[in-house]
Amino acid sequence: MGFRSAAVMVACSFLLGTLFICAIVDIPVLFGPQPPTHDSLDKAERFYYALWTGPLAVRTLLHVMMVVITAAICLKLADGTDSALYFDGGSVLLLIMGIALYTTVTVPTLEAISESFVSPKKAYPLNPSLLFSFQNMISKTPLSAEQIAGMTTEPLTALERAESIGVLCASNALSVLALAGILLLQSGQWYAEAWERNALLAEDRRLAAVAEARRKAQ
Repeated sequence: MGFRSAAVMVACSFLLGTLFICAIVDIPVLFGPQPPTHDSLDKAERFYYALWTGPLAVRTLLHVMMVVITAAICLKLADGTDSALYFDGGSVLLLIMGIALYTTVTVPTLEAISESFVSPKKAYPLNPSLLFSFQNMISKTPLSAEQIAGMTTEPLTALERAESIGVLCASNALSVLALAGILLLQSGQWYAEAWERNALLAEDRRLAAVAEARRKAQ
């Protein structure tokens, strides 16, 4: 196994470990009584609030691991071999899915939960960058970034709070599947390459034995 494959597998394993910790609060929300109980929602909300507002080093480390996975897979894909095309190409697709979930679901939901947790009875500002991008895509007369920055939305209702936490937990479950798929593809690539090397060595030994037998027969 090369350095790039090892980097992908180590970083994926680290992120999977983080998501498994999140599963402590995700599982009661997703697979417990429906609708989720107030206690399970409250535990999930407090957990994700602590994670989102915790030390910057924690989030930085998680983002560094994402960058490591992306860079290592792209470098492997650049080799242009059949193995890279199938295994690393599939890993890239799963990685894109994971990044899309993180940027479009996880981050906005964490921001909404954090703002609602801090000021449950106050309106909180909308995310200007996310809303500006989305609004420009769907509207023929988009608002300016300054106009959006001054807008506010109502605090989360009980139903919206439950739905937001449920969507976040479901996003984490899908991210686990994506990371597990990347690990499976990288392991399969290592196994396939090792099998091919062993097959070539066995063929070389067979040809050498045949040549030696012919030499002795002469």
